[in-house]
Amino acid sequence: MAKVLQRLPDEHVDTYFVPLATKLATNDWYTSRASATCLLHLAYGRVKDSQRQYFKDLFVKLCSDDTPTVRKLGAFNFTLFCYEIISVDGRIPQEFIRIFTMLSSDDQVWYRYCIYEYI
Repeated sequence: MAKVLQRLPDEHVDTYFVPLATKLATNDWYTSRASATCLLHLAYGRVKDSQRQYFKDLFVKLCSDDTPTVRKLGAFNFTLFCYEIISVDGRIPQEFIRIFTMLSSDDQVWYRYCIYEYI
């Protein structure tokens, strides 16, 4: 999906990818939400400014999901999303600091491993 997204024109990212990512992130099935955690950072730098905050909000929601698989993939992709945010916005938002604190203090070792491994 990353290679496909690289070749899409910006208007196609807005027209096709943003609705796809939104639908995946808000779906009832955990597999869709898990997939969304892997996709949101890919297009963050190419979406409009108004959609960037929406992508950050979706990602924060996914990292706080009730399903362990979704949270695990959120933790795994957390650093990638942070790098993308820094490259575009220049700083990490406060809500990501909160997610970092939450995941790094979780009882599950896997979340802590993912957060610390890629910093």
